[in-house]
Amino acid sequence: MASYDKSKDTNYTLLVQQALSAMGANLGPAGIDGKWGAYTDSAYKANQSVVDAMLYGGSSSSAYGYAPQAPQMPELSLQGVSVPASHDYSYYYSIGDALEAENYERQKQQAESRLQGAQAQLETDLDQTKAGIAANSTARGFGRSTYVTDSLLYADNAAAGQRQSLLSDFSQTLLYLDAARHSGAARYASGAYENQQSRIAAAEMANAQIANQQALAVWNAQMDAYNRALSGYEQASSSLGSYSAALSSGSSRSAGSSRASSAAKSAAAASPAKQSLASQAASVLKQTIRVR
Repeated sequence: MASYDKSKDTNYTLLVQQALSAMGANLGPAGIDGKWGAYTDSAYKANQSVVDAMLYGGSSSSAYGYAPQAPQMPELSLQGVSVPASHDYSYYYSIGDALEAENYERQKQQAESRLQGAQAQLETDLDQTKAGIAANSTARGFGRSTYVTDSLLYADNAAAGQRQSLLSDFSQTLLYLDAARHSGAARYASGAYENQQSRIAAAEMANAQIANQQALAVWNAQMDAYNRALSGYEQASSSLGSYSAALSSGSSRSAGSSRASSAAKSAAAASPAKQSLASQAASVLKQTIRVR
């Protein structure tokens, strides 16, 4: 005995099987055969909402209780990439300034050492000059004459000018070192900031490509599912049109119903047992022609 549900209408079963096949469901070795077997029943229960949506379309406007509904084509949406957080120019300038500070301090100490050495040499030279003037005046017997006093004063004034010149040169050196420090920090900051922005742009492009590839892969998968559903919808629509025409004409089913009714009446007249069988046959026939 066949192990399928004979109460399921063949044409309705074919529509369901076509929809399930379009979705890739397993209908067993027999495939689409119009018989509601275990494979069809299991696949239908697992995908009932989708199949009903395809056949009924969520509407009862069909005269036969169901109507196929075209699937919706998926839309392709590209993923946007947010700009990652970045450091501003001053952040990199502070790093560059810290790197330049060590060199600045070293050069500053070297300049101070040179200044101190020049100042010490200046004072030594001044002392030697004064000592020479004093020795010369003593040798000539001038003592503390006006000439000696003027010579010593001239030496002191010359030394004072040289001291001021040394300090002025030292100040200029510090200004140069300070400018070089800020210039180096600015070069570092500009390069680091530009490099950062290039890395951000490259990361954004890479992330955008990855996101768009993922979105396209999803869209392609949806398109495949859509095409399968559309194929099932077209098959279901074609079968439903033929089935609806057959039901509208009612020729074959009316004739079958009349023959079944006559057979039931003859059987009823023959014997009570046959009358019972005829009633069962009429009941099965009603279930068979009922549109599901």
